[in-house]
Amino acid sequence: MTSRTVLLCLPLLLTVLSCLVEAAWEDWNTGYGGVKWLLNCDFPGYDIGNRPSSGQDCGRICMENPNCNHFSHFNGICYMKTVPIAVPRTPANGVMCGFLPCHHLYDPLSGHYCYNKG
Repeated sequence: MTSRTVLLCLPLLLTVLSCLVEAAWEDWNTGYGGVKWLLNCDFPGYDIGNRPSSGQDCGRICMENPNCNHFSHFNGICYMKTVPIAVPRTPANGVMCGFLPCHHLYDPLSGHYCYNKG
């Protein structure tokens, strides 16, 4: 492959990757305060606390904790989490998981405090 071919293919590759990231973002449901959530997933570990709640209230509970950036809800318990930015969700039957799109994390690319797209 010549460097010219690579230069011609690079914009196409970046476009495809951009579409994949956007599609992943759109897979998430939007809840109270802009939290993103899905059914049947988890971010195992990283728990910083838990409390009884409905699934509807779990994102709000996470928002109230300055250290929480992700959450999971299972069997009436909301699990607040601090999950590193590179950790993907894991399939988990019967668990609702979610994250706060912009909460206490600095994104050096944009210069803002924001979070990844799940």
